[in-house]
Amino acid sequence: GNLVIGTAGKGIDFSAQTATSASGASANAEILNHYEQGTFTATLVNTSGTQVNAYTAQTGFYVRIGARVQAHGYIIANGISSVGGGEVCQLGGFPFAAVNVTNGHASMNIGYAEGLNITAGQNLGGFISPNQTVAHVTLFDVTTGTSNLIFSELSADGGFMFSVSYNAV
Repeated sequence: GNLVIGTAGKGIDFSAQTATSASGASANAEILNHYEQGTFTATLVNTSGTQVNAYTAQTGFYVRIGARVQAHGYIIANGISSVGGGEVCQLGGFPFAAVNVTNGHASMNIGYAEGLNITAGQNLGGFISPNQTVAHVTLFDVTTGTSNLIFSELSADGGFMFSVSYNAV
């Protein structure tokens, strides 16, 4: 059978382990009280919340252990006319909002992309800001670092594979 913990705030207690203070770290909690895995529908959305209305691929997978969420997926637009080519491109649909901590951003890796209208040698990346369920998609195209990816740089059939690890609310 399964171990079922039915009371909120209860879980597996790890407080009997070696104190983190020896390394200078501080622990906020030592109870493991959340585990789940599943899928989510990845979306491409502009900053006003308007989504691309058609996709060739739109998959997302996640595992949450405690507050930590590991997510990855693959998304390909099938037309971007619904959002406007000059609009900033964001990746949405993440199953949990990121923890709301000042400067608590989490970087997103984009290891593969297709159908882009960018200069050879430029790369995509991104990040999730605190208290958000969308990631900003960025383009390494300026001497100071990155700029926001806009939909016309993604193109009508553009897409990418992504992975991100962040703490949930």
